[in-house]
Amino acid sequence: MIFVTRLAAVTLMICWGITLIACSGTGNKSDVDQAQPKGHANVRPLKVHLNVPPKQSELLSVCDSFDKLLKKAPNDLKRQELVEQQEQAMNRVLANTDISEWVGTLVRMNIIGGLYAYIDVGLADPNFQSVSFDGARIGVRTWEDVNTDVGKTMILKGSPLYRSISELSIGDTVKISGVFIREGGNPSRMKFGDPGWRLSGTRFIVRFSQVTKHN
Repeated sequence: MIFVTRLAAVTLMICWGITLIACSGTGNKSDVDQAQPKGHANVRPLKVHLNVPPKQSELLSVCDSFDKLLKKAPNDLKRQELVEQQEQAMNRVLANTDISEWVGTLVRMNIIGGLYAYIDVGLADPNFQSVSFDGARIGVRTWEDVNTDVGKTMILKGSPLYRSISELSIGDTVKISGVFIREGGNPSRMKFGDPGWRLSGTRFIVRFSQVTKHN
């Protein structure tokens, strides 16, 4: 009789445990679930996918490849050889100097002498899918001195392009169209904080025909 009673008690405890387990799967969310911030699923990722045109992607790929090679070059002789190869590779990519709906981030914009504006656009890199707010390794820009702006790249106040860029803010993702300026047969470019060989900080000079906010 005692054995039967103990068996019944053990059976009851097992059933009670199973019931608790079953209820835990259908009851309130766990503490971990409840700790998730409200709207967590709607948090925008830091990197936003951008559809980069093939020509833009190819130019950035060339720049990135030579950046790495130049950094590893053992001496200036090898670096000079790589620089010449780099110029040839970029010339092949930019044989047609037109830009059509390239994607980037507006990183600088100002007006000089109250009459001409200049802009600087960091190019979106397909390997990273976005451009940081403070700039990018590779970009396109106008000249910023009207007296030496032989390519007539600066943007005249009151022009349709000027009115278009006046609606933009620094940090906006933009679509750009225009044409690369050549100098001595090569794409004209400026370097900022460049160690002498690598393409870091390079800005190609462009005469823009359109700059609009990317949707």
